[in-house]
Amino acid sequence: MQEAFQLDSINGTILIVDDDIGFMQSVRRTLITNNCTNVMMLDDSRKIISELDRGGISVILLDWIMPRVSGAESLQKI
Repeated sequence: MQEAFQLDSINGTILIVDDDIGFMQSVRRTLITNNCTNVMMLDDSRKIISELDRGGISVILLDWIMPRVSGAESLQKI
């Protein structure tokens, strides 16, 4: 049987990208409650690449349906 994935084993920042700020805050609180203290939020998917260029992002939680640039388009750029 495979061992369960441990959120606190993530080295680096978890980036949440969503246009729903309330949802992002809820996800962030859940992550922090589970010992993931390095969490960043973006409400504009056009900023993902610049954040990735800075380095340190290990995981991206990406909304698929967003204004301006969709999650699918963002994923293609990544």
